[in-house]
Amino acid sequence: LAHRHRERGVPLMTRMFGHTHELLAVGSRVPALAAAGAAALRPLVGRRLPRPVREWRPQPTRTTGRDVVLMADTFTRFLHPEIGDAAIRVLEACGARVTVVNPGCCGRPLLSMGLVGAARRRLRSALDVLAPHAQAGTPIVILEPSCWSMLVDDALTLVDDPRTAELVETAVTFERAVIDLGAPPLRESAARTALIHPHCHSRALGQGGDAAHALSHIPGLTTTESDAGCCGMAGAFGSQHPGLSRAVARSRLIPLASGADIVICAGTSCRFQVGDLSPTRVVHPAEFLSDHLTVTPENSSR
Repeated sequence: LAHRHRERGVPLMTRMFGHTHELLAVGSRVPALAAAGAAALRPLVGRRLPRPVREWRPQPTRTTGRDVVLMADTFTRFLHPEIGDAAIRVLEACGARVTVVNPGCCGRPLLSMGLVGAARRRLRSALDVLAPHAQAGTPIVILEPSCWSMLVDDALTLVDDPRTAELVETAVTFERAVIDLGAPPLRESAARTALIHPHCHSRALGQGGDAAHALSHIPGLTTTESDAGCCGMAGAFGSQHPGLSRAVARSRLIPLASGADIVICAGTSCRFQVGDLSPTRVVHPAEFLSDHLTVTPENSSR
């Protein structure tokens, strides 16, 4: 894509998708106007578009415990603050003292659109914020798998910076953080069957099974891992090619989702796709675990 852009120029839609962070940040300041704009663009794009909400204002409460850093990624900050709140509750119930850190965008949307130079600059800015925590050995918990893979995989070849090696050692997915900390006390689930759809980036880097492991401590819940492959959304791909995107999802994933009580996906794109095409409720693992806590930060020791 980068070579193609050099030869032919960068299309406007490519620039827009690459600068998802900036667009969502602006939209979060005026959510009603952003929602109207998303609705107006729907006929042009051919499918529903994400609608930003007010920026996440995290409020950790635990003052003792093992220190962890929770990264405020673009999608949590401007689309799904409820997932960030749920993650804090779960990590604190696991005994962690959570510090939320905002590094801006990691550069994933830019890189996926072939805007390599801009992605490299954005990544270096994120490293400036995250590196001190990595150097201190503090686990950096990441809710969005595509951001995690950007920091522990793409970063190694995108920038020549020794800090990336330290980040690889400390950046973990939310599910892996729960496994490492030890699961909190959890109550029985009303949902009997859950379909877990691992993100492609997590599977590619060998951690596709972590969500099932983290959720295995919920009594009464039977989990099944999706073998559907890509959900078909794949970031901006689903908006650039809506018909093909839906066809990919409906070939395997959506029939599987329809047979479950709930679908659990860590990836923003995956949840959006399932929520758009299936009546089955879809949530992030942090939300599902939070819903089943028996001990909350408010009644646990500080």
